[in-house]
Amino acid sequence: MIPYLSHIFTFSGAVLIPLAVCSIIALALIIDKLMLLARLRVPGADLKSQIRSLARETKARDALAALQRFKPFYADAVSVLERHAEEAPELREKAVSLSLQTVTRETHQRLTGLSTIASLAPLLGLLGTVIGLMMAFRALQDVDGPVDPSIVASGLWQAMITTVAGLVIAVPCLVAFAWLKSRLRNHLADAASLLSEISLSISIHGNRLDD
Repeated sequence: MIPYLSHIFTFSGAVLIPLAVCSIIALALIIDKLMLLARLRVPGADLKSQIRSLARETKARDALAALQRFKPFYADAVSVLERHAEEAPELREKAVSLSLQTVTRETHQRLTGLSTIASLAPLLGLLGTVIGLMMAFRALQDVDGPVDPSIVASGLWQAMITTVAGLVIAVPCLVAFAWLKSRLRNHLADAASLLSEISLSISIHGNRLDD
């Protein structure tokens, strides 16, 4: 245990400190986004099927009412669609699109931090490895006579520690980023699809929500 701890106080081992900071930040970001996903109110398959059926039957009022009662995470976009029901389809869809863009920015906040850490951690690990190799070769330079293989082996394993640490941090960050982004993108795509179908129903019904 002591050799591992003493390695932190070397030039290459000092890279483990920013790597540890990266791991803490990454864990906090992952927990934050998982909690966000858990809080998001997303219509289930039955409700989405019901809303689409109402929209196809040009019952836009009932479809909007069902969606508003559920209060999904994109409730603001639903309200925008209702307020612009009597506008031209192009203006109505533009207004809804802008509202959904706001929701997208809110749900994707700090998500790019994971991809940044996934890219940064291996580079920090490589930096520590290069510094460790330089130190190992410097130690060989100062040796007179036959070289003890243990000197080379000690320098190499110490140099590789930071690379391993960087990859251990980067891989979970990359997986979490891809999974979280995919889930959020799917939820937003479902929202856009439902609102588009209701908007189309309004257009077919003559830009009016009354029966």
